[in-house]
Amino acid sequence: MERLSDLIHLENNNSLEEYSRKLYNEFISDKELLEEVKESGFTLDDIYKNIGSFHELKENRDKEKTIKSYQDCVNNDFYYRYKLIKTSYGLEKTYEATHYYREYLLYIGHFYFKDFSDEFNDVNWKDLTNKDDCKKEVNKCLKANLDIYLTGAIRSGRTFLSVALLNNYLKSDKHKESKVSFISASKRFNAIGNLFYENKEEYNDIMTKLINSDLLVIDDLGGENRNITTRDYVLKPLIKARTENNKTTIYTSDYTLNELKRLYTLKNKDPEGFINSENLIKLIASKLNHEITVGEVSYY
Repeated sequence: MERLSDLIHLENNNSLEEYSRKLYNEFISDKELLEEVKESGFTLDDIYKNIGSFHELKENRDKEKTIKSYQDCVNNDFYYRYKLIKTSYGLEKTYEATHYYREYLLYIGHFYFKDFSDEFNDVNWKDLTNKDDCKKEVNKCLKANLDIYLTGAIRSGRTFLSVALLNNYLKSDKHKESKVSFISASKRFNAIGNLFYENKEEYNDIMTKLINSDLLVIDDLGGENRNITTRDYVLKPLIKARTENNKTTIYTSDYTLNELKRLYTLKNKDPEGFINSENLIKLIASKLNHEITVGEVSYY
């Protein structure tokens, strides 16, 4: 007479066998994945004996198929795909970045500094159809190897346009190895100015990267806390060096150059403020054709 414990054990084994067979059938029905693991040297018997690991592989690949952008990687906390390798010791799991995460890493690798949100990483120059006139002016400047100064109404799309321009620059085959920077003047300039006194080594490192950036966007110029240090030890040497090295710089600002001249004069703070401010503006203007007005009304 069979003991009750033996019957329970037998029932459990049958259930496990049935479940394993179910997972196995699901796996081999995925012809693309089945072909992949066969090319890696796995047999059907290997798959069945290690169905837990292969089922996990299938779940990983099924999830990967739902990922259509880097933002999907973030939202789903899914950055790596894995594959199974057959070794003399059994199975080995190896990891590699997913397609969209790999694209993101390549994109980010171009930047020394990036002061804009990842949600704008895919902003496309060609999609800005409502800015065609402005884009024509920008393209003329770029072909002439001139700097670009974008002004206009608040929220008229200056920053958006400059991000699209930078992305378009990086898509060009000749810029595959380029290093770029996109900095917010209001965020960076005062901090860099403080380093001039507090940490010269770090100050020099940041300035060197900004000077050597193949393309530099200075966003919100004039929006920083304007003082002698940021004007004379950050902005002026940065622009002077980039002009001498013929590097392209894109500026966006709420202010025209004439308005900036008044702002950088720093009345009651600098006895030679007018001269220093005028020299700065002349330096900025020296590599410009003209200021480009993005829009007279808000874009969004």
